[in-house]
Parts: sequence; C-alpha cells; structure tokens
Amino acid sequence: MNNENKDINDDKMLQNKYRGLEIKSKTIPTSLPPNQYQLNYQNTNKIPITNIVKSLMNNLPIFLKESNESRGYENSNTSDKNYKYHITFEKAFNYNILQTAFSKSAKRDRNHNIQFFNLNETLTGNIDEVSLDKLLLFCWYSSSSRNFHNINLQNRNSLINETKKIPSLLKHQLKIDYARNSNQTFFNTKEFSSTISQYLTLNMNSNNYTIADIFYIICINQYIKNDMKINYNNINRMMLVFIQSFGINFSNLIKDYLMKLVGKNILFLRTLNNKIFITIKKGQEKIVYLHSCYMVLEKDNYFDPENIKGVFDLVFEADLIKNTYDVSVIVRFNEKKFDLYDVQNDPKSALFGKGRKVKIDQKYMTKDYVAAGVSAFYVAGMPFLLGLGGSKKKTKRGKNKNYKNKTKKNR
Repeated sequence: MNNENKDINDDKMLQNKYRGLEIKSKTIPTSLPPNQYQLNYQNTNKIPITNIVKSLMNNLPIFLKESNESRGYENSNTSDKNYKYHITFEKAFNYNILQTAFSKSAKRDRNHNIQFFNLNETLTGNIDEVSLDKLLLFCWYSSSSRNFHNINLQNRNSLINETKKIPSLLKHQLKIDYARNSNQTFFNTKEFSSTISQYLTLNMNSNNYTIADIFYIICINQYIKNDMKINYNNINRMMLVFIQSFGINFSNLIKDYLMKLVGKNILFLRTLNNKIFITIKKGQEKIVYLHSCYMVLEKDNYFDPENIKGVFDLVFEADLIKNTYDVSVIVRFNEKKFDLYDVQNDPKSALFGKGRKVKIDQKYMTKDYVAAGVSAFYVAGMPFLLGLGGSKKKTKRGKNKNYKNKTKKNR
C-alpha cells in the first residue's frame, strides 16, 4: 500500500471513529445582507462558522492524534513522515530554489562553518502538497494545541465540547492581536484613524469583543463599497493570517530550514517591521503579511541578544480567490561582522527590498502612519464604521479643528 492510499485510509478510520463530531452550525453563505454580522455576532464571542472554521473544528482530532504520535517531531525528519497537519518548509515550498541560492552565496571558513550568505528569493507555495487552508490550519494548531492538551481522544463528548470552543478562541485572539497591531494594518491601503487606534489600545484587555468586531466590520465595509458579495470565509482566512499564531509558526517554518542550511541554532530577535495589507476589491481578495527581525546565533548553548549576526525578512502573500500563496525571503548574514547601520541591512530601506516579487509602497516601510483612512462615530460608547449599511451620510465631529491639529502633532 502506497503512502497516499494509507493516508486516505487512515483519514477514513479517524472519520469513522469520530463520526458525528462534524459541526452542525450552518456555513454562512457569502451573499448574506451586511447587517447579518451585527445581528448574529456583534458583541458576542461568536464568529461566522464558514468552511475554514469548520475545517479547524473537524480536523482537530487528527492533528491531536498526530501530535501524540510525533512528540519531538521538530528534531526528526518529518518530511519523510506522512503527517497531514505537521508540515515542513520543504513540503510547503520548492526549497531547492533557496538551497541553490544559499550554495552560490555562502562563504565558509577553514572548518567549513558558514561565515557569510545573502538570500533574496521568492518561492511559490506547493499547493498540491500543502494547500493554503492546510497551511492556515497548521499555523493555528501549532500555537493553539496547548489549549487542548488535556483532551482524551477516546472521549467523544470531550472532543465535541472542546471543538466548540474554537470560534470563541479565534475571536479572543483577534481581539488581542488587533488591539496591538491596528496601526500597522492597511485595508485597501487605508489605516484606522488615530481615535480608533487609541480606543483599541485602551480596550485590549477588556472582556468585550468590540475590537474583533471592528476588524470584521471593516472587511465587510470593503465588500459593500466595492459592490461585492460578502465572503465571510475569506474574511475568516484573513483573520487566520492576521492573528499572531500565523506569523510565529510560518516564520518558524523558514527558520527551521535556515538552521539546516547554516548548521547552527538561530534565534529571531527584535521585530523591525510587522505589517498586514488586506486588499478587497473586485477581482482581488488578498492578504500580505510582512515581518522582519534580527538573527542571533547560538554560541556555547547561549543566545547573546547583543551578538546580532544578520537580518531576516519575509513577505507572505495569499491570493484568496486563486487559493495560492508565495513568500519572498531576504536574509543578510555575516558571522564576523554584521553592520546594523548599513542601509543594505535595513528592512525599511528601498535598497533592502529591491527585487521582491511582492511590491510594497515605500511610504509604508519608512513610517508608522496614523492615517485617517476610516471615519468613525460613536453611539453609546460603541464605535461603528460608516458605510456599513450602504449609507453615504457622514457624521460631523465636534471640535473638528482641534482634532486635526492634535492628530498632526502626534505624527
């Protein structure tokens, strides 16, 4: 029996074992009226249960089973194992491109230790092996499985109860991460006003879900403004890229592969850039995640945060219509002397990002903009976004001149 047939049979066995676990919540159609989110989900811990959320819920038993079988899988050659939801960089991408570029660039000392290398490559996701949704599931499971470590896989009722918690966990994560990163998030190149950013920061640890609701409502707004059917499944997929678990685990996929190339343990340290670009226009539904940081090598079983040896930069782009993804990876590494002040080593410089497939306007790289891209008004202390119901009427701000002056000063 080949591996592919074995994988299919194993899945069928698991599905038979956990028959009846499928979530009964009705998948929300993409053409619902815009007020459905407000009516059913706003001010609650609920989110639309679309296909991607159902996949997270229904495949949790498979992931947990694989986790139990593969303790310490990071230290083994998992690429030879037929795990469905434990994936590696080699599975997700054509790693030979990065390996060839590394071999051409790398310089070694007499002991064959890597002293220097530069990388600037764009890799297309291997969707036949690792689909976009499978990648999203892996990244979320990898960080969130700790919430389910006490589950008894033999207890069907326990599994059902735990899987039902996933939507509320997602909304809680979105609330926290959006509060942190709202001013680094751009919807169709626009950002929140400073007023909403301040509201988000002040309410990050509150028990209400207003912050998560704002994320959904802004996305819904873009569909309405562009006369598009609202695709809640794609909004949920954008949310899965946005929350912190994706950035951590996707970066770790690349880091694990770089450690194989370098032959030493690497620590990613001190975030230099972290931005999200969401595009919702006719014919375009994309999300771009940009992250850059310094690299520190392990020496004598210790990571010295002052001993920076390189800089790492990734730009992940997912096309939610085509269901494809790719990543641009830039690495500047110098074991002997890494110059922090060289513009070529600064991820915010135009020179650093030259050659990227994913083009990003330089103004977003060099400044942390607080642009009044989205208007807001308050009703009983609750922020709502204008245009949600299709209304073009704008609400005037009190003391508008003072507000503008304060905003300019803050910039």
